[in-house]
Amino acid sequence: MSIMELGAIGELVGGVAVIASLLFVGIQIRRGNETDSLSASLGVQRSLNECVQFLTANPEAFHQGLGDFNELPVPARVDVAAKFNQLYSHCELVYQLKRRGLIRDDEANRHFLWLFWIHRWPGPQEWWNVGPALQGEQPDANRDLFSSDFAEFVDRGSLETTIKGT
Repeated sequence: MSIMELGAIGELVGGVAVIASLLFVGIQIRRGNETDSLSASLGVQRSLNECVQFLTANPEAFHQGLGDFNELPVPARVDVAAKFNQLYSHCELVYQLKRRGLIRDDEANRHFLWLFWIHRWPGPQEWWNVGPALQGEQPDANRDLFSSDFAEFVDRGSLETTIKGT
């Protein structure tokens, strides 16, 4: 075998090794993406469980807050405002994860259906549209505490709304 033939065999073996390493890297990236997605799904489920536990900690105030947030006595209003904030913050997290492709549409939509069910009540809409201050100073709406694209998504209040980035 000549040097040229050995060189050609070496190039062929080197080319196969490069292709094999690219396949290996591709498989590892895919596994990493699947792991990220599973991790995001687990985190979202934990967050939802915490949110549900928090919402049910004072069911009377929560129920009253669904109907008329502004008529709640101040201690109950603080409690219900915190509950609404936690729920909407949770759903914004889901919204952002969905935009990044880290959770599936059907998984995200389960959370959004719950949000839209609650948001259709007068109390959450009052909370959404008034400022966070409870002592007369209400410079901004609570909706302004969230990203503008999420706030628009909530305002449209429908799963038919396309989430930018998906």
